[in-house]
Amino acid sequence: MSWAGAADGRHASLSAFRAAAMRDDIAAMAEIARADPSFIADENPDGVPLARLARIYRLQTFAREGTLADVERALDQDPDLIHEPWTARRWLPLSQAIWGGRHDIVERLIARGAEVRATVDGGVTMLAMAAARHDARVAALLRAHGAG
Repeated sequence: MSWAGAADGRHASLSAFRAAAMRDDIAAMAEIARADPSFIADENPDGVPLARLARIYRLQTFAREGTLADVERALDQDPDLIHEPWTARRWLPLSQAIWGGRHDIVERLIARGAEVRATVDGGVTMLAMAAARHDARVAALLRAHGAG
């Protein structure tokens, strides 16, 4: 198999793993990870139990591309998820919402206790993410809540 084929295989496994997480199919997540563990060190560097990892992943996906109702439902079920990092880049629900341009969700996450001074990916601030997206509205919101 060529290097490109191997990369394609890992991408397919990772996509299947994340799709299983969205379905809350923990057995499928475990089977995919057993069959192809190549992505697990990045996807789950802290060895979080798969059931919890699925909840973390769903909230982060909802924060980036879901509905406000999806985010609220996930946080109502497990409020601590707002502070849970995901992947080796340490993404947070707030960073996902910022990156997704989701002003409504950014506002709600802050109201629910998201830390506006948090960093991801080795030190990138929430404010820097908003600036990288040229999102003055989110930057102003972050500053209003103490981001510097």
